[in-house]
Amino acid sequence: MSWSAETARLYGLEPSHRPTLEEGISFYAPEARPLVLAAVEKSRVDGQAWELEVPLLRADGRRIWARVVASVELAEGKPVRLVGAFQDVTARVNEQRALQEAKTRFALATEGGGIAIWDWDISKDTFTVDDRLFELYGVTPETVDHSDLGFWVRRLHPDDRSGVQQALQACMDGIRAYNAEFRVVWDDGSIRYLKATGQVVLRDEAGRACA
Repeated sequence: MSWSAETARLYGLEPSHRPTLEEGISFYAPEARPLVLAAVEKSRVDGQAWELEVPLLRADGRRIWARVVASVELAEGKPVRLVGAFQDVTARVNEQRALQEAKTRFALATEGGGIAIWDWDISKDTFTVDDRLFELYGVTPETVDHSDLGFWVRRLHPDDRSGVQQALQACMDGIRAYNAEFRVVWDDGSIRYLKATGQVVLRDEAGRACA
């Protein structure tokens, strides 16, 4: 088995280091070793290439995430050589984990606070909402065309529609962030008081709001 100098560096070893296969696998975190061993063994048997993203413990004890890609060279149909590439993907994995954690915390916060989330794609005129907004409007997803913004506007109290539309327009024009309080009328005639906030997150080259 041989490594390039860059692979040795990523493992935290001297560039001249020449490991055995067993030593190389021993650097992977305990939970990852069976995956790597199984992939290597499968390559030995049937010549199948593989790719894994697994945690690895460098020689200095630092834990990183590695993307390992391997392909097999064949001679007369039999595997004779396993050639691989190794990449440190710690930054990307950490970013993905941080994003997922943020999404989870946000979901818990909105659920606990009775907050609904909405997204209006202005260029396509489509409206996306989460399940909580259906509850606030007293409807169920299965019975309404909730992608149509007009559906939600029609459920505003007639006296509040103009104010909401003006607030939305001011936000689209860049005058101020969207911030409105209004009443919604449920199908049973009861009235609920809601507060909505929002901001434009995308504009075209001409400065027109897109989303």
